[in-house]
Amino acid sequence: MERDGFPFVFGAFATALICVAGRFVLDDSWPLIPAILFFLLAFFFMYFFRSPERVASVEENAVISPADGTALYIEKLESYPGFDTPVWKIAIFLSVFNVHVNWTPVAGKVLFSKYCPGKFHAAFVDKASEENERSEIGIDSTHGLVVFKQIAGLLARRIVNRLQVGQTIKRGEKFGMIKFSSRVEVFLPESAEICVKPKDKIVGGLTVLARLAPVSNSDKPTLSEVNIETS
Repeated sequence: MERDGFPFVFGAFATALICVAGRFVLDDSWPLIPAILFFLLAFFFMYFFRSPERVASVEENAVISPADGTALYIEKLESYPGFDTPVWKIAIFLSVFNVHVNWTPVAGKVLFSKYCPGKFHAAFVDKASEENERSEIGIDSTHGLVVFKQIAGLLARRIVNRLQVGQTIKRGEKFGMIKFSSRVEVFLPESAEICVKPKDKIVGGLTVLARLAPVSNSDKPTLSEVNIETS
């Protein structure tokens, strides 16, 4: 289980035990229904915060999904900060029943990591991408820049991102999570070969979203060239 779930699980169990104690210590007429509900809630939290171990693709140019969910859409944008060509944008929606742990999509060095406070629109609507609470991370991989977002949803109220600027990461490392329903987006150079389509079921840490074309070192961006405020 992901460590961020411990307060939720222990809190629900503790409340359930208090309800049970109230019946046996204070009054036999004390209802057991609240205790049952809190026990069920604790088991739901254990299910929600599950953290399965997964082995990422060994293909050097593979981009794996940072999260479980369903591919909402795949579109080409004419521009995006950090890229000097059009980019592919892959949006993935996570329901409350999906695993919400996040995995790094590529190996490389963390070029930037930015947190943006925001609103809590439903994660499947387009305006959630730019208006909701979110974090945005850029990775300098051997095949060029890869950017991905963690986006909070209607129920999600906290994004966990443990990546630090300058950190070297492997593909498929667990780096955080988004609590409750949410969304992730991945931005890739136009030259990438997209391997999924809308409505596909996606498995975080396993599903190959795309394969990147090789690039020369002279084509790879520096932090100043990316021109994104970091935190």
